[in-house]
Amino acid sequence: MGRGVKLDQAVAALAEADLDTFERELTNFQEKKRELEEALKVHIDERGGLRRQIEDMEHNEETSSLRLDFHAKREQLGHLSRSWAIHTLAHTLVEEARRYYERERQPGVIAEAEKIFAGVTDNHYTHVRAPLDGSGVYIQTDRGERRDLGELSRGTAEQLYFAIRLGLIREFGRSTEPLPVIMDDIMVNFDKHRAQQTVQALAEFARNHQVILLTCHEATETLFRNSGTECCMMSLSE
Repeated sequence: MGRGVKLDQAVAALAEADLDTFERELTNFQEKKRELEEALKVHIDERGGLRRQIEDMEHNEETSSLRLDFHAKREQLGHLSRSWAIHTLAHTLVEEARRYYERERQPGVIAEAEKIFAGVTDNHYTHVRAPLDGSGVYIQTDRGERRDLGELSRGTAEQLYFAIRLGLIREFGRSTEPLPVIMDDIMVNFDKHRAQQTVQALAEFARNHQVILLTCHEATETLFRNSGTECCMMSLSE
């Protein structure tokens, strides 16, 4: 306790203390000590049991087999993961190459049809696509929106067919002598503006091919007469 104030305080506290109180507190502490010792013994026994279980598991054949199987499966998973990554990368590269080909390296017929179709539709439809998987032709708008053939109006579908036919003829004519092209009332389902654009497309096409157009519609004849293109009109009567 030392000397001075601390000693005086300790003496005063002991003078005021009650012996019975000290004895009760001592008894309580002893009881708590016994409880803690018993609890400690129980925990020690439990720890010993767990250690024995761990030792048994470590030396158990089934556990060893499972451990070996676990490591084998983990190694197999590593190989499969690497294989998956390689195949995924290859698939991505092939898909990118396919999309590039469809976008930049389309066959000559589709490339020519795309130019003609864009002109006929006043650049509303700017691309004609023919996927390599053979799923069929589709077109794209000037906003990049896809349109399948079933989504097109009859007039637009016929304009696409018209463009593909001209593309085929033009591509064929590059390797052989151009032949005359005969058409019969190809614009009956076109609106006036698209019909005018079609006349311009035929005028451009006629620079390298002789075009013979048959029609029984005066409106079609008028479009050609008013187009400013060079043409020879012939009227047949019964």
